[in-house]
Amino acid sequence: MAREAALYEIPKVLEKARVLDDSVLARYKESVKSAYNSDKAREVLSKFGAQNGELTNSNSFMLVALQNSGLLDGARIATRQDLETALKFGLDISGNYIDFGLSLRTPRDSYKPNDLLAETLGKELKQRRIKLGNGK
Repeated sequence: MAREAALYEIPKVLEKARVLDDSVLARYKESVKSAYNSDKAREVLSKFGAQNGELTNSNSFMLVALQNSGLLDGARIATRQDLETALKFGLDISGNYIDFGLSLRTPRDSYKPNDLLAETLGKELKQRRIKLGNGK
């Protein structure tokens, strides 16, 4: 018998990608009202709507607020890689605009189109004394 080893581990929990439904909308809007004192922040973060049972009108700031709100019950906002994998396995998002998360890329990674934007945003965040991590 030849020696062998598995090449991958089957996950204990099967992750799935899905379009967010509007079941969190009312609680999300309440969390924005209570968590943010700025009228401008509330305006930007309160643009979610609902259509056919799904959330609509998102922006990156709202996705961050939603992820940090604790309303997703163990779920998380999809990353670009998640979305690419879901599309490969048949998720139908035709006719939709999809926000899939937020990532700050740096000149040291392979995704060059965002280098200038990442450098500029990074400087602005540092000026505001916001610490930047190294990502995953």
